[in-house]
Amino acid sequence: PAMQKEAELLGKSTEAYVKKAEAIQRKTAVMKAESELLVSGLELRKSELDASIKIAEANGNETQVLKLKIEQKRIEIQIIQETVKAQIAEAQASADTARAKMSELQATGNLTAKKREELESQIKAAEAKINEAKARGQGVRVLEAEIDELRKSSAGYDKNASSINQTTAALEKMNAAREKEIAAQEKKIQLDERE
Repeated sequence: PAMQKEAELLGKSTEAYVKKAEAIQRKTAVMKAESELLVSGLELRKSELDASIKIAEANGNETQVLKLKIEQKRIEIQIIQETVKAQIAEAQASADTARAKMSELQATGNLTAKKREELESQIKAAEAKINEAKARGQGVRVLEAEIDELRKSSAGYDKNASSINQTTAALEKMNAAREKEIAAQEKKIQLDERE
Protein backbone atom coordinates (compact mmCIF):
# COMPACT_ATOMS: atom_id res chain seq x y z
CA PRO A 1 0.00 0.00 0.00
CA ALA A 2 2.76 2.51 0.84
CA MET A 3 4.54 1.77 -2.45
CA GLN A 4 1.26 2.09 -4.31
CA LYS A 5 0.55 5.45 -2.64
CA GLU A 6 4.05 6.68 -3.49
CA ALA A 7 3.60 5.56 -7.09
CA GLU A 8 0.27 7.40 -7.27
CA LEU A 9 1.84 10.60 -5.90
CA LEU A 10 4.71 10.26 -8.34
CA GLY A 11 2.26 9.74 -11.18
CA LYS A 12 0.27 12.83 -10.17
CA SER A 13 3.48 14.83 -9.88
CA THR A 14 4.60 13.71 -13.33
CA GLU A 15 1.18 14.49 -14.74
CA ALA A 16 1.35 17.98 -13.22
CA TYR A 17 4.72 18.66 -14.86
CA VAL A 18 3.43 17.42 -18.22
CA LYS A 19 0.32 19.61 -17.93
CA LYS A 20 2.48 22.59 -16.99
CA ALA A 21 4.70 22.09 -20.05
CA GLU A 22 1.64 21.71 -22.30
CA ALA A 23 0.06 24.86 -20.83
CA ILE A 24 3.27 26.79 -21.48
CA GLN A 25 3.29 25.61 -25.10
CA ARG A 26 -0.38 26.50 -25.64
CA LYS A 27 0.06 29.94 -24.12
CA THR A 28 3.12 30.53 -26.28
CA ALA A 29 1.27 29.48 -29.44
CA VAL A 30 -1.57 31.91 -28.67
CA MET A 31 0.86 34.76 -27.90
CA LYS A 32 2.76 34.05 -31.12
CA ALA A 33 -0.44 34.10 -33.20
CA GLU A 34 -1.59 37.36 -31.58
CA SER A 35 1.82 38.91 -32.18
CA GLU A 36 1.88 37.82 -35.83
CA LEU A 37 -1.59 39.33 -36.34
CA LEU A 38 -0.53 42.63 -34.76
CA VAL A 39 2.71 42.77 -36.77
CA SER A 40 0.87 42.01 -40.02
CA GLY A 41 -1.52 44.90 -39.31
CA LEU A 42 1.43 47.20 -38.64
CA GLU A 43 3.14 46.05 -41.85
CA LEU A 44 -0.06 46.86 -43.76
CA ARG A 45 -0.17 50.36 -42.24
CA LYS A 46 3.51 50.84 -43.14
CA SER A 47 2.75 49.90 -46.76
CA GLU A 48 -0.13 52.38 -46.82
CA LEU A 49 2.24 55.06 -45.56
CA ASP A 50 4.73 54.17 -48.33
CA ALA A 51 2.04 54.94 -50.88
CA SER A 52 1.07 58.17 -49.12
CA ILE A 53 4.71 59.26 -49.01
CA LYS A 54 5.07 58.70 -52.76
CA ILE A 55 1.93 60.75 -53.44
CA ALA A 56 3.13 63.58 -51.17
CA GLU A 57 6.54 63.52 -52.88
CA ALA A 58 4.89 63.65 -56.31
CA ASN A 59 2.88 66.67 -55.15
CA GLY A 60 6.02 68.33 -53.78
CA ASN A 61 4.59 68.46 -50.25
CA GLU A 62 7.82 68.05 -48.28
CA THR A 63 6.23 68.85 -44.92
CA GLN A 64 3.66 66.07 -45.42
CA VAL A 65 6.43 63.69 -46.57
CA LEU A 66 8.34 64.30 -43.35
CA LYS A 67 5.25 63.83 -41.17
CA LEU A 68 4.45 60.55 -42.92
CA LYS A 69 8.04 59.34 -42.59
CA ILE A 70 7.93 60.07 -38.86
CA GLU A 71 4.72 58.06 -38.54
CA GLN A 72 6.32 55.27 -40.58
CA LYS A 73 9.34 55.18 -38.22
CA ARG A 74 6.98 54.98 -35.24
CA ILE A 75 5.32 51.96 -36.82
CA GLU A 76 8.71 50.37 -37.47
CA ILE A 77 9.46 50.84 -33.76
CA GLN A 78 6.18 49.10 -32.86
CA ILE A 79 7.02 46.23 -35.22
CA ILE A 80 10.45 45.79 -33.64
CA GLN A 81 9.05 45.98 -30.12
CA GLU A 82 6.30 43.46 -30.84
CA THR A 83 8.66 41.08 -32.63
CA VAL A 84 11.18 41.27 -29.78
CA LYS A 85 8.43 40.71 -27.21
CA ALA A 86 7.23 37.61 -29.09
CA GLN A 87 10.76 36.24 -29.50
CA ILE A 88 11.48 36.71 -25.80
CA ALA A 89 8.20 35.04 -24.82
CA GLU A 90 8.87 32.11 -27.14
CA ALA A 91 12.42 31.64 -25.85
CA GLN A 92 11.24 31.97 -22.25
CA ALA A 93 8.58 29.34 -22.86
CA SER A 94 11.21 27.03 -24.32
CA ALA A 95 13.38 27.49 -21.22
CA ASP A 96 10.38 26.99 -18.91
CA THR A 97 9.39 23.81 -20.76
CA ALA A 98 12.91 22.43 -20.43
CA ARG A 99 12.93 23.29 -16.71
CA ALA A 100 9.54 21.59 -16.24
CA LYS A 101 10.81 18.50 -18.07
CA MET A 102 13.94 18.46 -15.89
CA SER A 103 11.81 18.75 -12.73
CA GLU A 104 9.55 15.95 -13.97
CA LEU A 105 12.47 13.64 -14.69
CA GLN A 106 14.09 14.50 -11.38
CA ALA A 107 10.85 13.78 -9.50
CA THR A 108 10.50 10.39 -11.18
CA GLY A 109 14.16 9.54 -10.71
CA ASN A 110 14.68 9.30 -14.48
CA LEU A 111 16.99 12.30 -14.84
CA THR A 112 20.24 10.97 -16.24
CA ALA A 113 23.41 13.02 -16.51
CA LYS A 114 23.03 13.00 -20.30
CA LYS A 115 19.41 14.19 -20.14
CA ARG A 116 20.35 16.90 -17.58
CA GLU A 117 23.06 18.22 -19.93
CA GLU A 118 20.64 18.15 -22.86
CA LEU A 119 17.97 20.10 -20.96
CA GLU A 120 20.50 22.57 -19.53
CA SER A 121 21.75 23.11 -23.07
CA GLN A 122 18.18 23.85 -24.21
CA ILE A 123 17.78 26.33 -21.35
CA LYS A 124 21.04 28.10 -22.21
CA ALA A 125 20.11 28.23 -25.90
CA ALA A 126 16.76 29.79 -24.96
CA GLU A 127 18.49 32.34 -22.73
CA ALA A 128 20.84 33.19 -25.62
CA LYS A 129 17.79 33.76 -27.86
CA ILE A 130 16.37 36.10 -25.22
CA ASN A 131 19.59 38.12 -25.24
CA GLU A 132 19.63 38.19 -29.07
CA ALA A 133 16.05 39.47 -29.12
CA LYS A 134 16.90 42.17 -26.58
CA ALA A 135 19.86 43.21 -28.74
CA ARG A 136 17.56 43.49 -31.78
CA GLY A 137 15.33 45.66 -29.65
CA GLN A 138 18.15 48.19 -29.44
CA GLY A 139 17.38 49.05 -33.07
CA VAL A 140 14.56 51.13 -31.64
CA ARG A 141 17.13 53.70 -30.49
CA VAL A 142 18.35 54.14 -34.06
CA LEU A 143 14.80 54.69 -35.30
CA GLU A 144 14.12 57.17 -32.50
CA ALA A 145 17.22 59.13 -33.56
CA GLU A 146 15.95 59.09 -37.15
CA ILE A 147 12.59 60.45 -35.97
CA ASP A 148 14.38 63.28 -34.15
CA GLU A 149 16.28 64.16 -37.35
CA LEU A 150 13.06 64.10 -39.38
CA ARG A 151 11.40 66.38 -36.82
CA LYS A 152 14.31 68.81 -37.09
CA SER A 153 13.99 68.71 -40.87
CA SER A 154 10.26 69.25 -40.58
CA ALA A 155 10.81 72.25 -38.34
CA GLY A 156 13.30 73.58 -40.89
CA TYR A 157 10.80 73.12 -43.70
CA ASP A 158 8.11 74.80 -41.63
CA LYS A 159 10.43 77.76 -40.94
CA ASN A 160 11.41 77.93 -44.62
CA ALA A 161 7.78 77.77 -45.69
CA SER A 162 6.90 80.52 -43.24
CA SER A 163 9.82 82.63 -44.45
CA ILE A 164 8.83 82.05 -48.07
CA ASN A 165 5.25 83.03 -47.27
CA GLN A 166 6.42 86.22 -45.55
CA THR A 167 8.71 87.07 -48.45
CA THR A 168 5.93 86.39 -50.95
CA ALA A 169 3.55 88.62 -49.00
CA ALA A 170 6.16 91.41 -48.88
CA LEU A 171 6.79 91.11 -52.63
CA GLU A 172 3.06 91.19 -53.32
CA LYS A 173 2.77 94.40 -51.26
CA MET A 174 5.70 95.92 -53.15
CA ASN A 175 4.15 94.93 -56.49
CA ALA A 176 0.80 96.40 -55.45
CA ALA A 177 2.53 99.63 -54.40
CA ARG A 178 4.44 99.77 -57.72
CA GLU A 179 1.24 99.12 -59.69
CA LYS A 180 -0.44 102.03 -57.83
CA GLU A 181 2.59 104.19 -58.54
CA ILE A 182 2.55 103.23 -62.23
CA ALA A 183 -1.18 103.87 -62.43
CA ALA A 184 -0.68 107.29 -60.81
CA GLN A 185 2.12 108.13 -63.25
CA GLU A 186 -0.02 107.03 -66.21
CA LYS A 187 -2.84 109.31 -65.00
CA LYS A 188 -0.41 112.20 -64.60
CA ILE A 189 0.90 111.62 -68.13
CA GLN A 190 -2.66 111.56 -69.47
CA LEU A 191 -3.46 114.80 -67.62
CA ASP A 192 -0.26 116.41 -68.87
CA GLU A 193 -1.11 115.39 -72.45
CA ARG A 194 -4.57 117.03 -72.18
CA GLU A 195 -3.14 120.32 -71.14
